Formats: sequence, C-alpha cells, structure tokens
Amino acid sequence: MSFDYPLFKKHISSFNSSKYLESCNSDFLECFNNFYVFYLKLIKEEIESTKQLNAKFSRNMSEKNKYLKLNKQIELKKVCSFDSIDNENEKINIIIRTYLNKISEINYEKISEQLIDKLLLHKNINIFKLLSEEIVNKCIYDNKYRNIYIHLCSKIWNNKKIHYNLIEIKKNNNEYIAEYNIDDNSIGNIGPFYSMDKLKEQVFKQINFKNYFIDFLQESYYKKNLDIEHLQDNKFFDMKKKTLLFVELLSILFIEKHINFDIINLIIIDLLHQNNNFNEIKEIEFELLYVMIKFIYENNKNFKFIEYKKIIEKFKQIINSLMNNNVSILSKRSLYFMEEISNIFNKILNNERFDKKEKLNKKNENNLGYESDSDSIEFIMINIEKGNIDNFSYIFEKLDKNNKEKIITIFINKILEKKNNQHFIKSLNSIKKTNIEFIEFSLEKIMNNLDDIILDIPDICENLKNFMNELEIKEKFEILLNKKMEFLNNDSSDDSSDDSSDDSSD
Repeated sequence: MSFDYPLFKKHISSFNSSKYLESCNSDFLECFNNFYVFYLKLIKEEIESTKQLNAKFSRNMSEKNKYLKLNKQIELKKVCSFDSIDNENEKINIIIRTYLNKISEINYEKISEQLIDKLLLHKNINIFKLLSEEIVNKCIYDNKYRNIYIHLCSKIWNNKKIHYNLIEIKKNNNEYIAEYNIDDNSIGNIGPFYSMDKLKEQVFKQINFKNYFIDFLQESYYKKNLDIEHLQDNKFFDMKKKTLLFVELLSILFIEKHINFDIINLIIIDLLHQNNNFNEIKEIEFELLYVMIKFIYENNKNFKFIEYKKIIEKFKQIINSLMNNNVSILSKRSLYFMEEISNIFNKILNNERFDKKEKLNKKNENNLGYESDSDSIEFIMINIEKGNIDNFSYIFEKLDKNNKEKIITIFINKILEKKNNQHFIKSLNSIKKTNIEFIEFSLEKIMNNLDDIILDIPDICENLKNFMNELEIKEKFEILLNKKMEFLNNDSSDDSSDDSSDDSSD
C-alpha cells in the first residue's frame, strides 16, 4: 500500500483521539497525562511571558517622547549651557560644530546668521583658528556642501562687526589704539592712529579671518602625509581621498578668487620638488598635481593664464623632462598623470578654453569613455536634467555597483527635494526592477531619519507619498510612513503642551 499526503490528511481528519486513548494501557495513559499537563503549563508560561514583553514594549514606546524630553531638558540642557566646560576654546568649538552640522542649501542664511550671533558673544581671537579648522574639515569630509562652507568663510571675513568685536579701542592723547587678546597671557596692540576710522581699517586688514584661514590651509598642506604606500587598503584609500579632496578644495578657492595664483604656484613647486627637495616624486604627487590642474582648467571662468605664460612654460618643461628621463622607472599611472598635465599646460599656453559640451559629446559617442567616476555621474545628471532619458538604463547598467548606488541616491534625493521631478522619476522607474532592494533600503533609511530631514524639507512627507505612488511601492512603506508621521505629530503636540505649561508656571 502506498502512502501520500492526501491519504495522510484523510486519516488525520478521521482520527478519533478519545477512542484511541481508551484502547491504550494504563502506563501509557499516565505518561500521556503527565506530558499533557506539562505542555499546558508551558503554554501558559509562554503566554504570560509574551504579555509582559508586550506591556514592557508598549510602556517604552509610550514613554519614548517623555524620555527624550527629560534628556533634552536636563542632561542636554546642562551640556548646552556649558556649565561643566571651563575651556572657552572648547565652548567655541562646540558652537561652531553644532551650527556647521545644521547648515544646508535651504537654511544657509538663517543658520549662518545664528552662528555669527553666537560667535559675537566671545572676544577670543582663537575663534578664527577654530573656524578655519572646522570649516576645512567639513569641506573635506562633507564635500557635498563645501561650496556652502566656502561661502560662509567669505561671509565671515567680510563681516566687520565680528572683527571689531574682538578688539577694545582705547584713546590716549588724541590717538587711538586697539587691544586684543592673543592668548590668556598676552595682549596684542594695533596703532596708534589719529583717526578711529583708520584704526578700524587697519584692524580689519591685520586680524581678518581670511588671513587665519589661508595660513591654516598652507600649514595643513605642508603637514600632509604622502607616505601611504605601506598602509592597509582602508587606511590607504581614506588618506588618499582626504589629500585629493584637500587639493581640490584649494582649487575651488582659487577658482572663486579667494586665494591667488601665488599659492597655486607654491603647491606646483612643492609637488614637482623644485624647492630643494631631491627625494623621488611619488605617484600620489603626480596625481595631486593632475587633480588640481585639471580642476582649475576645466572650471576656470575669469583667470587669465596667459599672464603667467613663462611660469607655466617652465612647469611644462619640467614635466616633459621628468617623463623623458625617467620613463623606465615611472609607474604607468604616474606617466598617465604627467602626460595629461603636459597636455593641459599645452592647452593653457595655446589659450584654449575648456569645451564642456565637446567633452560630453565625445563621451556619448564612445559609450562611457569616462575619465573618472565623477565624470560619468556628471554626464548622466546633465542628460537627465535635459530630459535625455532614452539611453539611461543602458548607460546605467555599464556602471559598477558603487556608482549605481551613488546615482540612485542622487535621484532619490532630487525627487524628494522637489515633488515633480518627472525626468528622475521616469529614469528611476526604468531601473527599478534590478535595483529595488537598494531603493527600498534607501527609502527606509530616509524614513528612519525623517525627524531630522523634515527640518530642511518641510514637504518631505508629501514628497515621500508621491514618490511611493510613482514607483508603485506604496503598500510596503505606507504603514511605516504613517507611523512616523503620527509619532512626529504627537511629539510636536507634546512639545507645544509642554511649552504652554512652562509659560503658565512662569
């Protein structure tokens, strides 16, 4: 007789447990009863345990806002009041970091003014040194907003109020002298001048934030560590990326006319070892020079290189000489960077302007003949914004995993910043099927940080709903979004009730 599942199911359904037990002997019945009693006890204990866990979880969820407010009102309030901090430099550092972390394209004006107002409460010349260090670090490690941080620098070093706040003007025999604290033990003097306006003019020149910022940049550059070949992969790439981004930052400052060509000239001299440095030029130094020269050439709008023709001609000769005399010992990457640098110098000397359209057209013809990851992403973004989305999915599939994820992240951000970004929505839909896991992961991450994002994008919840509808992933995330919105609404109402109760108590 053969057994199969339908037969087994039929037997089970027709099985009479009572009759079966009646036919069993007393020993078996005793064992069965003991087991059944024990089983019922286990079930009861499990139910009680589950109830306790659910009650505890519910209690934690209901008291979450209360707990956070307790910390905000007591623990964080104590830290933010700086009662426990004796070092003024540390206090200023906390202020600067706090406001830099808040800055975005949307709230820049408001946050920058708040930062300046906070800094005006301190008559400490170290403000400029601390600002320099923190802003440069943000430009390197958060380079998405580096143009905003650079603009903040410009805003501060053109603000006379913050500079005059650091001095105390004293009058002696119709002469004016400005005093300022250099450190805890020494005082600096500027003057004397017979005119208050002349004194202030000199103060603005002598202790200007821009001087401190440029000094910090130069000091940081000369402290750079290029001995990275022996490092493990993670540390190697971190150090290399940091150094490359720092040099790129210098290039941006030059393009924006915040530093002059003299500093760029000194960097080129240093990287080509024309400053009595007879050590072998490292591959990373050729790469740094290539990144800087390429960035300046491709983004230059106003600088007239032709005025520095002799200097550039000399650098070109040095590069060509190094290539010709050391071709056997140079790495392929070094040779590539040197050839590209020489070509760029040659174009500068021939007064050739960089043609961005021509470069993009060539890339389009060659099907992703990109020079770098950033070039490929830039090419895609320009075409999508113009509405050229027909070949997007084909181009996208040619990219590696990291670049795919970068582009998806950019697309999601663009869509959520502005509701009707149809070009990005259509493009994302065209690759949704093969990248749905990363899209959903990114969306879940955004929802988990919704309480922070909503400060910068007030319409984020509506934009998320639109995004989910357009990509037809509403069912999976609608409940999560509704819970998050409910939590935010409850938190907001609780805050308002707390504020009103505080007012009444006052």
